[in-house]
Amino acid sequence: MAGFKFRMEPLLKMRKLKQELSERELAKVLAELLRHQSQLENLERQLDLHYQQIRSQHSSGQIEIESVIADRKYLNHLHSLRLNQQQMIGSVSERVKQARNRLAQAKKQTDIMKKLKEHLYGKYIAEQNKQEVKQVDDLVNARIAAKIQQEKFQQ
Repeated sequence: MAGFKFRMEPLLKMRKLKQELSERELAKVLAELLRHQSQLENLERQLDLHYQQIRSQHSSGQIEIESVIADRKYLNHLHSLRLNQQQMIGSVSERVKQARNRLAQAKKQTDIMKKLKEHLYGKYIAEQNKQEVKQVDDLVNARIAAKIQQEKFQQ
C-alpha cells in the first residue's frame, strides 16, 4: 500500500518559494525605509542643533554678516536634504505597501494549496480507514465461515 502523495506538491513548493521571496523583498524594503527614517531623524537633529547654535550666538550679541550668510546657506542645504529624505520616505513607503500586498497575495496562494493538500490527505486517511475496516470485516467473516464449516464437518 503506497503512502499519500500530493500530486500538486511541485506547485505548492513553487508557491512557498514565491512567498519566501516576497518576505525577503518586504524585509529589504522595510530596512531601506528604516534607513531613510534614521537619516531624516539625523537631519532633524542637525537642524535643531544648528538653530540652537545660532540662537546662542545671537543672544551673546555677536552677529557677523558672513556667519549669517554661511548659516543661511547651511540651513537651506539641510532643509533641502530633509525634503529629499521625506520624498524618499514617501517613495519607499509606497514600495513597502506594494511589497506587503505581494506578500499577502503569495501567502493566500500558498494557503490555498496547503488547505487543498490537507483536504486530500483527510480523504486519503478516511479511505485508508475504510479499507482497514473492510479487511477486518472480511477476516472476521472468513473466520466465522471457517468455524461454521468446521462445525458442519464435525457433525
